[in-house]
Amino acid sequence: MRYLLIFVTTAISFHAHAIQAKFDLQQFYAPSVGSYVEIQIRVLANSVAFTKIENNKVQAGVEISLQIKKDTTTVKYDKFRLKSPICDSTNLVSFQDLQRYALDTGSYTLFLFLKDVNDRKNTLKFEYKFKVRQNQKTYISDVTLCGSPLFSQKATTYTKHNLEIYPRLGTLYQNKIDSLHFYTEIYNLNAATISFYLFDIDNNKKIPSSEINVKTQQFLGIKPIHYSYDLSQIATGNYALALDIKSDSGLIAQKTVDFQRINAAIVQNQDYLDSDFKVGFAANYALPDLKNHLKSLYPITKEREQLYIDNLLRPKTPDLVDMQKFFLWFWQQRNALQPAQAWAEYQVALQKVQNSFGNKFTKGYQTERGRIYLKYGEPNGRNSVENDPQAYPYEIWQYNRLGTQSQVRFVFYNPSLTATDYVLLHSDARNEPKMDNWRNEIYSRNGTGQRNINKENGSRDLKNGRLEDMYRNQ
Repeated sequence: MRYLLIFVTTAISFHAHAIQAKFDLQQFYAPSVGSYVEIQIRVLANSVAFTKIENNKVQAGVEISLQIKKDTTTVKYDKFRLKSPICDSTNLVSFQDLQRYALDTGSYTLFLFLKDVNDRKNTLKFEYKFKVRQNQKTYISDVTLCGSPLFSQKATTYTKHNLEIYPRLGTLYQNKIDSLHFYTEIYNLNAATISFYLFDIDNNKKIPSSEINVKTQQFLGIKPIHYSYDLSQIATGNYALALDIKSDSGLIAQKTVDFQRINAAIVQNQDYLDSDFKVGFAANYALPDLKNHLKSLYPITKEREQLYIDNLLRPKTPDLVDMQKFFLWFWQQRNALQPAQAWAEYQVALQKVQNSFGNKFTKGYQTERGRIYLKYGEPNGRNSVENDPQAYPYEIWQYNRLGTQSQVRFVFYNPSLTATDYVLLHSDARNEPKMDNWRNEIYSRNGTGQRNINKENGSRDLKNGRLEDMYRNQ
């Protein structure tokens, strides 16, 4: 699932600043058509021009051109006009549309062009690459975050299996939005257990009270799933909604969707600042050592903890007691019973990354490989190439599982060609850098790129050569 807010800056007229639209593309399956995609577009009211109709009522509209290409061939083309509801000029209303297109298995590019019908200069162009899968085994559709599903026997654009599903284009659940509703479909289901739960990304743990387990028998058709979570007791942070299908032999299929929560009603615990908070084993460290120890925590800190450390280190003469309090509190969050042991284990990891990735100028934990090692642990697979004359030295790390993700990879390369100066170029891990053309970047050592690789190596191109084999088959 991918939610995007897309916009461009243009010259516009009254009430329009620049077309802004929320976009999502999801994949589902129906026996009558096979795999199909749903393309959802929501145009924000304050980004288009409204014109008067009658009795102080106003309306806006956009002309939408939609093209789907497979390689260089256009497989779908559509052009239509989307109008807003008629509304009061003091209460402008955003408006949205949903289109469905059946597609065969393969890689595609979607091209969208929006034009404001009341201001022809106000436009938006957008391009999005995606893949359509077609799987005869058990699998899960994309997950739709939505309003509360309503039972309906009337067929509409938003009806599925007698449910009206109105997509919620956005993943931020702010104050007063205390319910998360979702809809998904499971195909070709054998006897298994369906589990869905909330996962705390910031703390890398499942929320136990959120887990629902349902045992099912074989179901060869489409099994719709919809459920609602109460978010009133979910604190501010980053989360994932996860769905697993498991058999006695292990995990069969999984799907996740990230969301963000802002909840001012629940305040995070910051009691390390209390005047009677003890410093514990942190009392063993003087100011210079403790400053270095705090800096070494950056790879494994949450955002708010990084801010605490920044504030502690900012003064010219930091407060030693406050630093000691925070240091103990930090490790108590990781191991409430044995915080000193947790710190000792982390020191072992720090020494490993120093020996492997550090040098006399740069600490191991300050390097990209050191950060990833400390944050996620030792990879399950690690391969490196240093002797390809067409490529910068590179390494590919693989983790079998990180949180709710499986088969996660990190690609590092060394464009400076110095001994330990590897940079994280691309990863499919959540909240890590991604680069679509990372393969070409690795093979740009001589300013040649993919075209020259094909010329020098005949049929071996980037997608079929050693680099791709290492990335896919570790």
